Amino acid sequence: MSGKLRVLTERLVCRLLVRCQSGKIADVRFALPALIILSACVPERRVTAPPPTPPRTPFLAPAAIASVALSTADLCVRLTNGGVLCRRDFRPKEARGEPSSFIPIFPSGDIVQVALGGSHGCARRANGAVQCWGENENGEVSGGEPVVPWPRVVEISGAASQIALGGKRSCAVLLDGRLMCWGMFGGLRRPPGIVPGLPDVAEAALNDDTLCVRTRDHAVRCARGDSALMSVEGMGKAVQLAVGREHACARLTDDTVACWSVRKDDILKSLKLKAVPVSGLAQVTEISSGDAHVCALQTGGRVLCWGANEYGELGDGTRTGRATPMAVAKLESIVQLVSGGRRSCARRSDGAVLCWGRNLLDDAMFHALTGVQAPPGPPGEDDSLTPEPLRVPGALRTIEAG
Repeated sequence: MSGKLRVLTERLVCRLLVRCQSGKIADVRFALPALIILSACVPERRVTAPPPTPPRTPFLAPAAIASVALSTADLCVRLTNGGVLCRRDFRPKEARGEPSSFIPIFPSGDIVQVALGGSHGCARRANGAVQCWGENENGEVSGGEPVVPWPRVVEISGAASQIALGGKRSCAVLLDGRLMCWGMFGGLRRPPGIVPGLPDVAEAALNDDTLCVRTRDHAVRCARGDSALMSVEGMGKAVQLAVGREHACARLTDDTVACWSVRKDDILKSLKLKAVPVSGLAQVTEISSGDAHVCALQTGGRVLCWGANEYGELGDGTRTGRATPMAVAKLESIVQLVSGGRRSCARRSDGAVLCWGRNLLDDAMFHALTGVQAPPGPPGEDDSLTPEPLRVPGALRTIEAG
């Protein structure tokens, strides 16, 4: 029987079978051939299992997060076990494997401080040692390689009590009060070296190429770029610094705040740095600064911010910049504050961390961390105009360094 004839026969038998099953054909002699080739006209039923449910990654408990560090291009979380998780992966693309929402820079350890710069990070260990990683085109990590994917020990002249990072440079305050810096200075890559003329430094603050230092007698000096450090006038004794790209602020011993411009044009025009009190701001226990905004934590746990607000960095639900401090929406019982780039985070007394401002790397801070990948869009499309919980995955792939 030819193929074409066999197909016609099977179709005919199938029709007979249907008529037989419907009672229109009573003679079983017509039904028997149809039963023989039933499989030719009755499609096979296949039972397909439902797709597996993707595993749900639990988030870290708030108690596991000790602090947060922010920059324009990264976010790092220091854990209570001494470890550090960061968003950016500086390994070559071919070595990264599956994407991960956070990279375990230090799975555990004794890290007591993390700081972020333009495209690099540094960590300070409990013994005062400093390790850095990230892009190294300007020597900000130390050494000669253009990129350092994993933490490298920086050779400093003693134990560090604090670290501060800028766009292309890094600094460490040593326990003996000396300031040591490395990276791009004077248009050249500089290895770690002591900054002369600063014997009693208590704190250093960097943002891009702006450097401010607070000495142990509570005086403040600042410099922009490679200019000499200048004393800040017009304010009382400083106990904390917060530096932006073109501004700087100090929290004073009377719990007020004073700020001043570090714009190059302003410095050249006046040849001095003049601080101005922030009106109406009192009982301040902590300050922080991003690129173009400042936030202050008051006694009682209230947070107020002012400055640029293009990306929602003031957290008041708008994109309107403000020259005077305004309360951040939906925040109460705050005990810790941090800012960097165009965003800020705050820790509540119950341990929860809430963040607001510019989205991170198009998908990270407010969306991808919750498992939702937000497509890249116009600037500000996925920003958080009011505080949202920071969720950090609690189960991460183990990544071998090297």
